[in-house]
Amino acid sequence: MSSSMYELLAVSVGREQPTAEFLQRASYYLKCQFASTILFWACLWSVKGSFLAFFFQLTERLTWPRRAWWAITTITVLAFVGTVISYPLSCTSFTLGEHLYLEFESWY
Repeated sequence: MSSSMYELLAVSVGREQPTAEFLQRASYYLKCQFASTILFWACLWSVKGSFLAFFFQLTERLTWPRRAWWAITTITVLAFVGTVISYPLSCTSFTLGEHLYLEFESWY
């Protein structure tokens, strides 16, 4: 993943010229970046879940803190689901240049 990232950066700032396989390697990088972002969010929210599990046991016999815990847990779960759903919906394609190709094709 790192070699594709550095090649993409070098081409984007003009240090290197794109090779014949540049679009293929850049598309691979985009797919890897998508997967690593989803994994990062899953790890981040698992830490939040761990804290929520800890506080669940602390509020065992307390009524109001337990209700607050349920509210916070609901908001946290909805935020995670919304984040995971919105990320792939915001990406039109994982193929670099496909958006430009489709836009160019629609002109004719």
